[in-house]
Amino acid sequence: MLIVLQIFQQVLDNCFDENSLIIYDENINQLVVQLKPLNVEACGKMPPGVQVNLTINSLEGIKIPIVTTTLSSFSYQNITNITFAAALPTGQKIGLVYSAQLDIYTFGQVLTTLIPKFSLQKSNLQACYEPRSVAQVFRDRIEVELFPTGLCKTQMQLKTASPDNFLQAVQLSLSGALVELDLNMGFDYMVAKQEIMFKDDLLEFVQQQPFLNTFIVFTTSQVGSKVEFQVDVESTRLETVVAFFQVALMSLQNDDIYLRLQFDQDKYDDYTSKLGDHTTFKLSFIVNGTQHSFLSSHNAPLVNNQVLQITCASQIIKLRPICSAIVLSQQFDRVVLDIISVGSDQTLKAMYKQTPQMVPTCWTKVTAVRRKNVIDLTLYLNGKCSAGPAEFSLINHNKVAITASGDSSATQVSFTGYDGFFDTARYGLSMVLDGATYLLFLDDVKAQPVNYGLIAAVAVGASWVACCTAFAIHGIVQAVVAMKNRKRTSRRKAH
Repeated sequence: MLIVLQIFQQVLDNCFDENSLIIYDENINQLVVQLKPLNVEACGKMPPGVQVNLTINSLEGIKIPIVTTTLSSFSYQNITNITFAAALPTGQKIGLVYSAQLDIYTFGQVLTTLIPKFSLQKSNLQACYEPRSVAQVFRDRIEVELFPTGLCKTQMQLKTASPDNFLQAVQLSLSGALVELDLNMGFDYMVAKQEIMFKDDLLEFVQQQPFLNTFIVFTTSQVGSKVEFQVDVESTRLETVVAFFQVALMSLQNDDIYLRLQFDQDKYDDYTSKLGDHTTFKLSFIVNGTQHSFLSSHNAPLVNNQVLQITCASQIIKLRPICSAIVLSQQFDRVVLDIISVGSDQTLKAMYKQTPQMVPTCWTKVTAVRRKNVIDLTLYLNGKCSAGPAEFSLINHNKVAITASGDSSATQVSFTGYDGFFDTARYGLSMVLDGATYLLFLDDVKAQPVNYGLIAAVAVGASWVACCTAFAIHGIVQAVVAMKNRKRTSRRKAH
């Protein structure tokens, strides 16, 4: 057809740079021709609507069909790439290429150029998905959300659609437990968000695994060759009531661990209906490759923004120094919170897995002494904050604050309040330094002690002084009386 038309067409073969390039992407069966126009005036007379043919000749004698496409907005001066989607028929291979020719034509003109360079882009199966996948563990299944890049269209087809390149198996590994995907239920890769479901009950198993490591292994067949690749799941969630907990904050101080939990109040009834008789809060740390877990029980339903305390002193003996060391250093590699609720028969009723956010703080410990309407704080610095002018706030349970100014490196801070402000046993301490806010919980408040020894000493001293004064006065009186008596006696003798 092209030969017949060329009798009536003007053929131009000097329109493009001779270093043009063809790239074939096997992942998506796409050919891209990269061009560099030479700005030849005669070549710029092509209309916007053109037909494009690409002829490829294989060194191995493989017959490759002419690849065609239509462009509706062609511009010779601006063209740099021409893309041929779904370029080759299913099962077609290119092999080694020794020549290729590109023809851009209308009924009156043909722009033709030889393409000397050909690049075959092999499958990069690690780029099949974006690195933001999420797994949600339920009692009888694991649901995974994946976000395809679209680069592995060929390999992610089922065998019925693509007998040469197809998906053989999909297997999920959840901390070593393996679950196979039933491909008979279908597999649709060419979507913006792909949702796949692995059916299995792994909840009891996961209960014993604080840190979950989840990945998916895809097994594909590529022209008879078995190829496997792994997709790591970015986040693994375990929530009996999905998205109930919104924020989990953690503070390490005063030889204790503090947790503040914020949740979706609209889902509270669902949360309480699934709660068991006994609920354990297990906070697990990884420090230098070693895992440590600390426990606390709280059986009542949570109140929004409630502060829970895991005390190091209440842990088993061998864990107490480890807990104290983590709190004091405020250093760890990973942390996860498991909330496990069981019935009276120890059957699992509900479970939530959260990753707490560390509250920024400048201190490892704070103590306080209250005297009337003044509270004096003693702060133990952690060395992580710079020195500078700061504004301190002491917040009571009614969220009322009193403030004091000072230096961030201060170890003593005093607040003056009023009687009603101090009607609580726990406070929050915040400090604003250079626009950043640092927090601390304060629950070690003592009243100024009464020094009964001093009072007794003062009383005894006062009594002793009183007695001495009385004896002195009595002695003076007796001396005066004696002097008067002697004077009377002297007068009588003179008469």
